[in-house]
Amino acid sequence: MTETIVWHHDLNRAYWMGWDGGSGGDPDAGLPIYRSGVPHALLNGVLRVRDRPIGDAIEEARERLAGVRWIWWAGADSDPGTAEALLAHGAEPAGEVPIMERDLTDVPAPVTVPGLTVARTEDLGGYVRAYAGPNGIPDGALDVTEIAEKAYHPPRGELVRLAGVVDGRIVASTSVLLGDDGVAGLYCVATLDGYRRRGISTALTVEALRLAQAAGHRVMTLQASSMGEPVYRSAGFRTVDSWRFLRLP
Repeated sequence: MTETIVWHHDLNRAYWMGWDGGSGGDPDAGLPIYRSGVPHALLNGVLRVRDRPIGDAIEEARERLAGVRWIWWAGADSDPGTAEALLAHGAEPAGEVPIMERDLTDVPAPVTVPGLTVARTEDLGGYVRAYAGPNGIPDGALDVTEIAEKAYHPPRGELVRLAGVVDGRIVASTSVLLGDDGVAGLYCVATLDGYRRRGISTALTVEALRLAQAAGHRVMTLQASSMGEPVYRSAGFRTVDSWRFLRLP
């Protein structure tokens, strides 16, 4: 991997291991596994496998993630052929997402959306409600998701939550992980139905860029959904790599 791609994968593991609530999991381990307990596959999973027989890795993952939906990430930081080995063990493809990055040397001016305020938030209930529906988290899981947010603790870096507020209501979310190597990560970008196509996601993305730049970071990275990719491209991001997601029965 190039040095830039190493940064992206290292920060990504640090972010997702934070969903283990600071349980002491090592993002640099050969088999980093995170478990939030939230009934959503992306919030529980295996981030890579290095120098481990795939059968042994699968057995450990199944044991540690029993009782929750989970996903296996296969990317450039895993052993070569990991995805193919998982498929041979009965895994099913669950999508592929691009890794995108943007240089923070020059960032846009703030985006103004009538009636919108973008600011840091500690209102985790409102924050969770803003992203749960758009990300497929069921209404019945809002409480457990808020508990997981309260327990969230990345093994390195600082997480900043940004909220888009309209008429006193949080209608959009994003979080920024300020890494310790000059790379920042953008996560959890979502806007409630009824507030989309107003430029709100763009406004939060630009604010995240400005926040990371002000903190002295030089690059921002993210994983894009098909809906979000055009927004990120318009904000100056480019695709540099990808992850494959797989599910095991």
